[in-house]
Amino acid sequence: MIADLVGDNVGDVAGMGADLFESNVGSLLAAMLIGVISADRLGANGVAYPLVLQAAGILSTIVAIQLVRMWPAASPRVALNRALLTAGVLVAGAAAFLATTMFADPGIIYASLLGIAAGLVLGLITQYYTSSHQQPVKSIAEASRTGSATIILSGLAMGMKSAAMPIVIVGGAVFLAHNFAGAYGVAVAAVGMQSLAGLIVTLDAFGPIVDNASGIAEMAGMGTEVRRTTDALDSLGNTTKAVCKGFAIGDAGFETIALFLVYMLHAELDLVLLTDPPVVLGLMIGGILPFAFSGLCLQAVGKTAALMVEEIRDQFERIPGLREGKATPEYSRCVEISTVAALQNLFIPGAMAVGAPLVVGFALGAEAVGGMLIGCIVTAFPMAIFMAHSGTAWDNAKKWIEEGNLGGKGSLTHRAAVLAPRSRPSTESSLHEGQG
Repeated sequence: MIADLVGDNVGDVAGMGADLFESNVGSLLAAMLIGVISADRLGANGVAYPLVLQAAGILSTIVAIQLVRMWPAASPRVALNRALLTAGVLVAGAAAFLATTMFADPGIIYASLLGIAAGLVLGLITQYYTSSHQQPVKSIAEASRTGSATIILSGLAMGMKSAAMPIVIVGGAVFLAHNFAGAYGVAVAAVGMQSLAGLIVTLDAFGPIVDNASGIAEMAGMGTEVRRTTDALDSLGNTTKAVCKGFAIGDAGFETIALFLVYMLHAELDLVLLTDPPVVLGLMIGGILPFAFSGLCLQAVGKTAALMVEEIRDQFERIPGLREGKATPEYSRCVEISTVAALQNLFIPGAMAVGAPLVVGFALGAEAVGGMLIGCIVTAFPMAIFMAHSGTAWDNAKKWIEEGNLGGKGSLTHRAAVLAPRSRPSTESSLHEGQG
């Protein structure tokens, strides 16, 4: 349980914070680089505007959080949505004012507002597909009536379908932003979406905080009423984490498209011909990279889990009294296994990400790299949404059953939702964290 609490903090606070920071820096650099290239048209404000827009986003986040604190809400879900929408409205007003002051071109205003609006809409779409009170999650829970296989299939199907709307939103925003202000419009739209990052990180941190509270309540043996409250907050926390992931994925899509345009400008490429054989090969290489990368990471999890299980079994055998709870396990060995495995297993995926553009560029040329980048964007974006939505929806389907629906905890539907064997005792502790 304690390891789970630490893992939540590492993954959902530090990890997601690092992810959003990378997207933040990438969006800013893309806009500033295009601003430098277009200095004759935009002037110095082309470089300054992304920075002041980002600053406006930080201030808007601070104000939105303080307003929500003073604004009573019917539920935590309502309060968090108010914070997100309030920050969006504030930063949209600031973006319109700054763009009007700094540029004569109204297209830059529209592009900035498009990015902010796309970020808000992506958050709402993610809530729809991952909230335990929405139909997609309930339909996955209903599938548990017929066993674990059907709930897995239902979650996979929902995740695949859920990728459509975010792609349409981001693709439409990119198309319109480019029409309004060219490559710079796409870049400032990415910065506009990223200006909400402060509040998104806040929503993301809510998840592990309430998850940890739920774990503490379980370890302390608190009453049913306390557990019911913490479980409800934990379910909401799963959704807020998914909102953050959806935002990060959408922003990464914007960012990579903007950086692709920067690449085209710096490589002095006016177009990439999809009928050119090196470009087609680059497209195929880029298209398969996200699958290879994801496969290696998933395989690494399986290998590391096997090493962990072997170590734990070994400790049960060689440490007297451990099985009876009278001895202390060697926790440091488990921490060492996971840490070393994480670093070792990420070497090949990391080398692929860094080396692929270099190999393709030197072997096939700059146009092929452009094709590779396009192929990577097209496959990575929907795959990321599919993975994020499916995982959260599965978890919240389990939590919806635990709220007393479809038989509640310990029922056959619950056992199917947590992939628990039917012979397992239906105790609260044995089922609480049994996620697929």
